[in-house]
Amino acid sequence: MQLNNYYWPDKDNTARAFVYRQGGTVEVHPQLAELEQAKARRTMQLTGLDRRIINPYNKDTRFNKRKEVWKIAEDQLATLEETDTPKIRDLIVQVAQGRGFWSVWMTVFQKDKDMLRRFIDAFPGTCPSCFDEQYRLIPRPGGAL
Repeated sequence: MQLNNYYWPDKDNTARAFVYRQGGTVEVHPQLAELEQAKARRTMQLTGLDRRIINPYNKDTRFNKRKEVWKIAEDQLATLEETDTPKIRDLIVQVAQGRGFWSVWMTVFQKDKDMLRRFIDAFPGTCPSCFDEQYRLIPRPGGAL
């Protein structure tokens, strides 16, 4: 395996390689250059982000869990829209930490800069320098993406 044929979360801003769609499906970001898209597709296949549950005997349940968390994140966003308090925001972060799927939370809450900052701070290993001051994705310093 050639390591430079893939994107790695400890070296690259892998969040820039993929788009998360409603329901938790993941696609290669269409705005990437052709060579970047090919590398992202290989990364997707390597990590199984492209898998969907078709066979009920498939032990890889990440797609179903990601779909479930997407619904929970949408419900939490609706709760925040009804009652926006610091306590509700803290509770949403706790729910997100307990459920995982950071990219889902970042996508569902993409219009709320305060929540994006909270998710970045709350999930260990998230690279703060992979975001600009508006919490938009930027290339990881020293990375390929």
